[in-house]
Amino acid sequence: MVYNSDMRKSVSVLLCIFICIAGLTSCKREKSSNINLDNYDPLALAVDIEWAVISEPYVIFRDVQEWNGKDLGRGKKGEVLKVLGYSYSSENEKWVKFEKGYLPLKTVKVFSNKFQADKISKGFTE
Repeated sequence: MVYNSDMRKSVSVLLCIFICIAGLTSCKREKSSNINLDNYDPLALAVDIEWAVISEPYVIFRDVQEWNGKDLGRGKKGEVLKVLGYSYSSENEKWVKFEKGYLPLKTVKVFSNKFQADKISKGFTE
């Protein structure tokens, strides 16, 4: 059988179409894979909020960034807190402000998101 150029083009086009159809039908689409985001705390990944974990067994929150400040309450190792700000004492020691009061920076570990802080907190409490 003699093939002319028109027949070769037709066979090539048909072969390409067959390969495309075979390729499309052989690919199995997986069921939709949803990404589930944990929205229990919408601020957990906020870029402008830091989180701290108390790293000492026992701490006392102060009303000012000084050791002789009024006692506002206590905290325990592994507690996760939202950082509200930073300041320095008269001795140039850095303190961290929380809703409960001030703690010296050396008594906490600060993280850029709550998920990191929660992970470290679990290590402290186990």
